[in-house]
Amino acid sequence: METIKANRGPLLLPLLLMLITVAAYGVWNTLFSTATAASCLTLGRQYLSELNFSGAILEFSNAIAMDPCNKEAQVGLAQAYAGSGQYDMASQVLEEAMDSSRLDRDLSEELVKIYVDSGRESHAIQLIEQLIRQTDEEQYYQLLQQVLELYFQQPRPYGASWDQALLIRDGELSSRGSNVLGQLGTDHWLGDPQAVQEEFLPADFPGEALRVSCGGQTSYVVDRSGDLWAAGENRWGQMGLSYGTALPENGWIRLTDTGDVATAVGLPGQLFVLRTDGSLWQSGVNGGQSLTKLEQFPPIIALEGSGETCYILTSQGKLYALSSGTDQWQLLGSDVVDFSPLSGGRAVWLTADGSLYGLPYRNNQWQTDEKGGVLPEFSVRRIAASSSAILLEDAQGRLLRLTSDGQVTEMALAAPLTNLYGDGSCGVACLENGELLLWQQDAEPAHL
Repeated sequence: METIKANRGPLLLPLLLMLITVAAYGVWNTLFSTATAASCLTLGRQYLSELNFSGAILEFSNAIAMDPCNKEAQVGLAQAYAGSGQYDMASQVLEEAMDSSRLDRDLSEELVKIYVDSGRESHAIQLIEQLIRQTDEEQYYQLLQQVLELYFQQPRPYGASWDQALLIRDGELSSRGSNVLGQLGTDHWLGDPQAVQEEFLPADFPGEALRVSCGGQTSYVVDRSGDLWAAGENRWGQMGLSYGTALPENGWIRLTDTGDVATAVGLPGQLFVLRTDGSLWQSGVNGGQSLTKLEQFPPIIALEGSGETCYILTSQGKLYALSSGTDQWQLLGSDVVDFSPLSGGRAVWLTADGSLYGLPYRNNQWQTDEKGGVLPEFSVRRIAASSSAILLEDAQGRLLRLTSDGQVTEMALAAPLTNLYGDGSCGVACLENGELLLWQQDAEPAHL
């Protein structure tokens, strides 16, 4: 026993010295790395203020390499990428930095800004909705309202049904097609079932139109003030005016005067109205002759219609469809950020991870995920479906066309793309110079 005690000191001494050396090195290395990361942060902030985005990206990246959890460096790197127009990289930095189970408020608020600046308002709205569920703070309810209103300001200058079409061009509303029930908004051939107006002519609209849509033999217009107008059929009380009539009527009728309508979708005998607070209202078949609020949904961020089907996208990323004459909403997809109706009560949609669902055809080189979606070789921002093609806007703002043979072709544009939408029968691309490209059954677009 004495021998063991006598030898314990010499055996432990080298081990103790080694531990002290390792600890000292760790302290020194930590202090040195922190100082170096701090200097990178300082230089990154300077470059960012000077709009030297490439320099800022380098310095913030170096800071993160030395201190991977440095939130200031993560935000700075995202801002530098966004400043250089690399919005996908900017959002990726913050998305990877966040814990999905508990959102970081600073990172989330910066990510909301990046989503809005890059035209991905639906991503921003869904992130704000998560912040609301996590904190229940008034500032996020206000932020949600601000982004919703911004999202709803996007023009929708073309809409069509089987009997009529509406077009906003140079600030003036025009219409063409049948006017058997007054759906053109004028007295041209009013009540005549045989006459068809082949060209777009002034629709005698009394205000400044912002968004248009058609459902059955009824036309709808949201004006710049946020009020809803209608012309045409009202036999089921779909205009929400507490009465129905089968008589042809000339002129436009103002349905609301509250200035809070974002958009409207008509089906045969039904009207659905989305207000700027995200609430959904209906009238007509299954809804009565007055606009009634549907209470079962969280805020709605998108409302579309095609033929006899209505589609809504909630702020929580749920995509639902409703067939005309029914009251049962069918869940189509989750984590959805954009969608477009197809004919026959179907739809195509884009999820937050970049996957596409419901495609009637696709490129054979695209990967298929375990949920049945496909992942294109490029990042998709928006999608629109027509009867002849699927239109895709990528992260660089290019307009791509996917055809039934699986080929993807870039479309030459005379100006940057500002909006893209479809109703299944036609796809519409809105350009910054005011030009509209319309895809229907033909492979090449019509220029309006």
